Amino acid sequence: MTIDCPNIETAVSARANGFQYVRSDDVAVVSVTCDRSAAGIPLVTALQACLIRFEPFLRSMLDGRPGARLFMFVTTPFWGHHNVVARRCGVWVREDWGWLPHASRSPSVEISRDVESRFAGLAQIGDSLGFEAADLVRRDDASRFLFVSSDEALTEERVRTMFDKVIPQGQSAIDWASVVDQIGAGADACIRIGGNFDDREVSIDAFIPAELLEGIRHVC
Repeated sequence: MTIDCPNIETAVSARANGFQYVRSDDVAVVSVTCDRSAAGIPLVTALQACLIRFEPFLRSMLDGRPGARLFMFVTTPFWGHHNVVARRCGVWVREDWGWLPHASRSPSVEISRDVESRFAGLAQIGDSLGFEAADLVRRDDASRFLFVSSDEALTEERVRTMFDKVIPQGQSAIDWASVVDQIGAGADACIRIGGNFDDREVSIDAFIPAELLEGIRHVC
């Protein structure tokens, strides 16, 4: 199935453009969306079309930052008791990560709060966003997100620090306001992918410092 080119929009202020969880007026957004409703477009087709349209922007952003790479943060739900198999697999569950066997990854870090614990980790995706990574994030944006950074550390300390920042005490899911707050504090961009099987749209939203938007408008 072929579809029209997805829509791409930019805004120098994501907050002023309706992204209420963005707390700073100095964060811009690049949004790629595909409307599935009119032609009954399959979700997979819509996501692939969005990725094709998003790739030049991602490439431009990475090329403009020496050493920058694309990373994924991922965590499991809190659970009161983990069996031996769960502890051995940790955050890197085989069925989720079999498509990326050679990715650089952090250790699977167990993080405890109160009487429960969960696992978290970081993976370096590289310099391109493939369908498998995008779809994995799309399926659960409460426990996974993508970001661009020049810091290649994949240490337990970094995992714990990021976990504490993006999942504040008392919360069980990723707080997107806290994720976007990482721009300029360890991340050059944060990427959110949305769209479930019954949603009208599939979207890729990339949040970047406002002063960097002008440098990538030519590919948008």
